[in-house]
Amino acid sequence: MNAASSCIAMLAQTQNIPCSLPALREIFPASDHGTSLSDLSVILQQLGIATAPVLFDHAELHALPFPSILHYGASHYVLLAWRKGDYVCVMNPAIGQQWLPFSALKKEISGYALILEESPGAIAGPDPVITGAQQEMPRTMSLKETAAVPGIYKLMLLTFLVSLTLFLMPTMVSRAINQAFSDVQNTQFPYLWFILAFVVSTLLALASG
Repeated sequence: MNAASSCIAMLAQTQNIPCSLPALREIFPASDHGTSLSDLSVILQQLGIATAPVLFDHAELHALPFPSILHYGASHYVLLAWRKGDYVCVMNPAIGQQWLPFSALKKEISGYALILEESPGAIAGPDPVITGAQQEMPRTMSLKETAAVPGIYKLMLLTFLVSLTLFLMPTMVSRAINQAFSDVQNTQFPYLWFILAFVVSTLLALASG
């Protein structure tokens, strides 16, 4: 039921219904006999989503409403998210999001689909049995939000200094070695300065961590 449960979770999210995939798999474990469209419809009804299984001809694929769950291949399910012209966004639990032409999609479909009913309120389902916060897409912080983080500028300064020392130390060592080999009479090597630079960079790294 991996593909089936993934499609259920994705369809529920399109209807703004929080649905945790691990909890869904725990409450509705996989069956040795597979998962039929009727099984998917029953589970979705318990989530408060009214659906209906349909049989369609390949030529009628363009007429399917979106989003809908499509029986795909031998025993697989995908979610048709949206369409644009002759292309459709397919959410495939096995390989991720695909952007396929209808002609390519027709080669794999069986002719069965699960669509949302036109009037979801006609079936008054119980409260959703699946709970869990909907995962939000990560976003970047604005400058105002960044400035409000305590100690952010101190951390940025320490990070800059650590990066600077890590950049300069190899250059300093390389120049010192070249100088030592080119001037054999000058046997003095600035060990103290390199040890001091190493200690400073280490302290900066510890302070920024």
